[in-house]
Amino acid sequence: MWSDLDGDGFGEAVDTDDDGDGVEDREGAFPLDPAEWADADGDRIGAPWPSASPSASSSA
Repeated sequence: MWSDLDGDGFGEAVDTDDDGDGVEDREGAFPLDPAEWADADGDRIGAPWPSASPSASSSA
């Protein structure tokens, strides 16, 4: 069955960011949760950036 969780027009089989949070699935700790992508302490509880999306945050 074809699925497109983030509504970007790309099915999960080829989409590198299934939840559309701006973090590629292989890099995010929660690839299917657009509200969370980081788990710095490894406790499996998300610790998202202060902004709504990592792509909205500035990086140094």
